[in-house]
Amino acid sequence: MLVSWEVIARTFFATTTGWVNDVSEYMMGFIAFGGAAYALAEGAHVGVDLVVTRVPPAVRGVLAWIADVAVLAIVALLCWLSAQFWWEAFETGERSWGLFTIELWVAYSFFMLGMFWLLVVHLVEMVNRRRASAA
Repeated sequence: MLVSWEVIARTFFATTTGWVNDVSEYMMGFIAFGGAAYALAEGAHVGVDLVVTRVPPAVRGVLAWIADVAVLAIVALLCWLSAQFWWEAFETGERSWGLFTIELWVAYSFFMLGMFWLLVVHLVEMVNRRRASAA
């Protein structure tokens, strides 16, 4: 809606709003990083199973475990790094530049919280898969 308003304002009213691009970027970050955990919880992430469907079930289980551990390590690393990034911006009071300035720790919190929530959801999914395979 914001981008549409910006196009209408430029086209019909020969005016511009300097804050639309900034706010659109922050909202895109919120949607992308906030929605990642939700998509995982709902089973909406895309999975490529070209190799997995062609191997025996025992190998399939090992490959699933390896994939789970790899994803866990990557998301944990992103969670840790994003927390450091957020803390640095919080401590220094770093601000965005442009017409719409905010303290960047606010925008960076989307990435940090999204990665933390993704880590929690992935851990729950891993535990549930292990319980289901053990039963």
